[in-house]
Amino acid sequence: MVKRKDHLFIGHWALPGGFVGIDESLEEGVRRELKEETNVENIYMEQLYTWEDVDRDPRMRKISVSYMALIDSSLVNKAEYTSIVFNLMPPLFTLSELQQVYEVILGKKLFKANFRRKISPMVEETDLYKKEGQHRPAKLYKFNLNWARSLPSSRSGR
Repeated sequence: MVKRKDHLFIGHWALPGGFVGIDESLEEGVRRELKEETNVENIYMEQLYTWEDVDRDPRMRKISVSYMALIDSSLVNKAEYTSIVFNLMPPLFTLSELQQVYEVILGKKLFKANFRRKISPMVEETDLYKKEGQHRPAKLYKFNLNWARSLPSSRSGR
C-alpha cells in the first residue's frame, strides 16, 4: 500500500497505481508505476481484473486494470536492516505513519519507544508539523540521506 500524493483522497492508503503513458503498453505502464511507487521491479505479474463502472470516479470515466504480483519475501526481511521502507513513504511523514508502514510489512505490532529508538538514525527531524483532527500537531520527518550513504551499497535498499 502507498499513501496517495494527489487528489482524490490525498493522504489515504491505496494500492499502487497510475496512468499508462500514451506511448507505452499496459504492462510497461504497470511495471513503471510499481517501480516509481514501491521501488519493486523484475517480479512476476499477472492481470487479475478490470473495473469499468461508468461513475466509479467522480472526476471522469476511468477504466482500471488490476494486476497481482509475487515478490520475494526478502522484501520483508530487508525492512529490518535497510532503508527499503522509505521508498513507500512520501518525502515528509510522521513517525506514526512510518511505524504503521513497518507494522503492515512486518505483520506485527511494534512498541512505539523501541521503534523510535531503532529508527532514529534513519530519519531527520524537520521544523514542519502535520495537523490532523483534535490531536496536537505531529512533527514531520524525512529520510536521512547521510545514514543511507554510510551503508554498504548492497544494504541500502534505496
